Amino acid sequence: MKKEEKDSNKKIKELQKELIKALQEREEYLKGWKRERAQFANYKKDEDKRVQTVINFANENLLKEFILVLDSFDLALQSLPKKGDSKEQDKYLEGIYLIRSQALNILKNAGLEEIKTDGEIFNPAYHEIVGEEKNKNVPTQSIIKVLNKGYILHNKVIRPARVIVAKNE
Repeated sequence: MKKEEKDSNKKIKELQKELIKALQEREEYLKGWKRERAQFANYKKDEDKRVQTVINFANENLLKEFILVLDSFDLALQSLPKKGDSKEQDKYLEGIYLIRSQALNILKNAGLEEIKTDGEIFNPAYHEIVGEEKNKNVPTQSIIKVLNKGYILHNKVIRPARVIVAKNE
């Protein structure tokens, strides 16, 4: 029986070694699978962000052209006399303001925001200087006049505001 016992013990040791090896392989495979699963989850998140970015900026060119329409509305409104000349003129002006407001709401719903310029100091990320004027009433580089409004689409400047700034000389 000693030989049988030795053979049995030898067989048990071999089986234990194989079991340990199999458990180690299983652990390696499990870790690799978990790594791949995590990488895939990260890839999926990155892809979702990329798709969202594409969606956000898919209409950028259309919106840029529509901004030109807003500019035309602004010029038309600036060139018209103020209310009070006649009731018909008041209705006409009210209609123009209403159409401009509707157009602006459409653009806002698409993610477009107007760049703030009132009381602002020049910021090259948002503004483009097209001129300077002497003005001692405000700090240097303060925006004193806006020639063209600027716009941001989902935190990206698609057109900087064209401005005139003060200089104190």
